[in-house]
Amino acid sequence: MNNTSLEELLQLSFQSGLAEIYTCLPCRITNIPNNLTDLRVDVEPVIKTKYSDSTDEIHSQILGVPVVFPSGRTSLISFPLFVGDTVLCVFSQQGLDNFKQGNGTVAMASDFRRLDSRDAIAIPGMVPFGMSLNNPDVRFYPHNPADLVVAHNIATGTEVEIRLKMNGDVVVNTAQNVIMNCANATLNCDTSTVNSTTSTVNTSTAELACTTASVTASTMTFDVGDTVWNGNVSYTGTITLNGIPFASHKHTGVSAGPNVSGGPTA
Repeated sequence: MNNTSLEELLQLSFQSGLAEIYTCLPCRITNIPNNLTDLRVDVEPVIKTKYSDSTDEIHSQILGVPVVFPSGRTSLISFPLFVGDTVLCVFSQQGLDNFKQGNGTVAMASDFRRLDSRDAIAIPGMVPFGMSLNNPDVRFYPHNPADLVVAHNIATGTEVEIRLKMNGDVVVNTAQNVIMNCANATLNCDTSTVNSTTSTVNTSTAELACTTASVTASTMTFDVGDTVWNGNVSYTGTITLNGIPFASHKHTGVSAGPNVSGGPTA
């Protein structure tokens, strides 16, 4: 005859019930059905279930798991996820089937289940300590964990980041192109410096309004039409107009009196 006590029976019953309750688990993405267009992934837990008889069990896949990105009705912060990425899955206290197929309004629970493995919600970003991308050693650009950083393609030749530094500086790092498309752009600053091997400005109208402007260049070429210059011009160097030096040229046909001299020569 089994002499199991009432206390032991209650404990076994309690443990059996807990085994069917899911709260949160780290999971691995196994499939991305629609390339994240509907923010849905398939996952599998990466921690085995361990039993008191020393056996264990690998949990089966959980399909159609919603992914949480920071977003609202008209705004979204998104980034790519890949098969093999780890996420934190939390489990709803009500069945999510009707919500997932609905439009965000109040929906009836799909059935009577509670904290069920079928009702997982994936939150990206949970990784083992040794795989942390916040480690400066894995970053292409110098990284300070105290900065606020949006980074992409980390530890690759195309790593790119926008960095808000602790001292208030804003830094954009990339070895690739930076493109800005807008109707109007305004830069308000005390000092602006452009260091470039080659710069090209294509514009129908350009206006430079400043108290003082300084341009340093080894060679400058202007291809323009009619030009109007208002104000004094002070120039150090050699000015050549149509092949004739401005400062050292001579005039022909010079004579005393009211006569007009001839044209300038080199």
